[in-house]
Amino acid sequence: MFPSFWPRRAAIQRPGSTWLAILFGVLSGFLLPIGILWIGWTIELLVACVIGNVPDSVNVGLLALPTQWLGAGNSAVRAVSAMLVILAGIFLVKYLAVSANQLAAYYAAFDFDVQVQKRLFEKSAALSAVEGLSVQRSVLHEIQSDSIPKARESIAAWYTASPRYVLRVLLLTALAASIHPWLTATAVVGLFVLRAFYSYVESSVRKRRETHWEQLRTSQQRLSYLCDTAPLLATIHNSEDTAQEFQSLLHTYRHASMKLLDFSGWKSPAVRLISTMLALILGILVSIRVLDLPSIGLGGAAALCTSVAIAVYSLSQIRAAYASRRIAETPLQQIVNYLCQPQPAENRNALRNPSRIEKELVFDHLMLRESNGKKLLEDISVTLRSGQMTALISNERFSARALAELCLGFGKPTSGRILVDETDSNDISRHALQQLALWVAPNGPLLSGSITDNLWINQQPDATFDLMDAARKARVADAILNLPEGLQTLVSPTEKRLPEDAMFRIGLTRGFVKKPSIVVAEEPGPGLGSIEAESTDALMQLRNEGFIVVVLASRLSTLRSADQIVLLHDHRVESIGTHAELLDRSELYRHLNYVRFTRF
Repeated sequence: MFPSFWPRRAAIQRPGSTWLAILFGVLSGFLLPIGILWIGWTIELLVACVIGNVPDSVNVGLLALPTQWLGAGNSAVRAVSAMLVILAGIFLVKYLAVSANQLAAYYAAFDFDVQVQKRLFEKSAALSAVEGLSVQRSVLHEIQSDSIPKARESIAAWYTASPRYVLRVLLLTALAASIHPWLTATAVVGLFVLRAFYSYVESSVRKRRETHWEQLRTSQQRLSYLCDTAPLLATIHNSEDTAQEFQSLLHTYRHASMKLLDFSGWKSPAVRLISTMLALILGILVSIRVLDLPSIGLGGAAALCTSVAIAVYSLSQIRAAYASRRIAETPLQQIVNYLCQPQPAENRNALRNPSRIEKELVFDHLMLRESNGKKLLEDISVTLRSGQMTALISNERFSARALAELCLGFGKPTSGRILVDETDSNDISRHALQQLALWVAPNGPLLSGSITDNLWINQQPDATFDLMDAARKARVADAILNLPEGLQTLVSPTEKRLPEDAMFRIGLTRGFVKKPSIVVAEEPGPGLGSIEAESTDALMQLRNEGFIVVVLASRLSTLRSADQIVLLHDHRVESIGTHAELLDRSELYRHLNYVRFTRF
């Protein structure tokens, strides 16, 4: 049994667009058999009118249509015209129903996407205090880049195929059987045999295709080699031999290319449809001749052939929809498992709530793993002291960031301890630790509002506090004063009037306003020397205020000014020391400095 697209326990609600997709799928599923039957009646009427007058009724198998209601009298032109107009109306409504069904199916798929993204946002935020952000990063990336697209495609395919194609198969098979059951059975068996043969041919062609691809790659590489080295080869042996080899390779290259083109051409839908229809018509004619069956009329034959062919095609579409849903089974389960993770509650009353970190933050033999078991940090032992600036640098993408997130109070180590002024962090409220820390992004981050609003974010404004004095300490006062309304200037996360370094220093200004115990800053990329120096001075000023300053360093000036640098490699601490000490004793540190800071 397939998992539901709309699991209630994951709080994913079924949107109304699914019912619209079903409604229009049912309508289009009914209209196509009616349209094919109408085509048969129209052909029978046209044949009868060519032979003689307008008949009282036309028959396609067991189904008869009286013609008196057309109001054409004995006028064959009027009767046929009326049938054609109705036929055009049927197929127009069918086209609109199919389009509406597909649109509703796509709306349902994207509504699923939006709901899951919203739930992921809520769940990751709820789990961040316990698991951290880096621990969740890989599973969130996999869900967003792989699981959601697969589930979305499966939903669209499912609500497009069901019930439209299911109804088509049932009604078209019934229509064909009403025309002639034995011919229908013969045609269905013949088409399945044809499909099996086609699958066999496709399998053998695929094997030959791989061979031709290998020939193409090999000859292409050899041709390129000969073009590059022909003059050199001529100095070793006869140039005519090289020319003959080139011609031979060119022939192989052309032959393999043409074969690959042939393989792609025979698989086109038009070739499949035409070959299927021809085989179906031939099979019916042979069956009538060999079995001495009575004639079913031109209209009946057309309706039978079309019904059987489209029924078999619809079966293949149903099969594809089931295959798509089977593929989406694991991604759907992964989404549900993540969204349904229990969220451990924290009893804040039973835990300590310190107002400040007075001395140090110690990581003692700490290990951290992702949810899939992959290592992020291993055997980390680092001491971060008040009034000290520590720079984190790593040749791996997430190790330094994972350590910085632990400094901010997000996540718990898999093993080892975090000591806050000699108190185990497990005895301290996570919420309290997060309130003692401040995160500064490369762009601040700036939020929508005035500069003043940004500086007082999550705090009660104090009219006696001098914000410009804090801005001067962060070396950003001049940039603020150059704005049209100074501190009252409205800014946004995509602010263009301020350079990235100025936005970074506005984030640092929050440190002088909030006065946290820990400031974790993620530096912008390398910039001009004078601009870098101002940002480094602002970080040093925060250190001088007595804060624990942790920097995800990307600038040489910061590394030179740091009291200690923690060099991470292979999830472990490679070395700890000042810039000069690490240059002297760490080959890895010298290599990272050369790669990152040497101007070519």
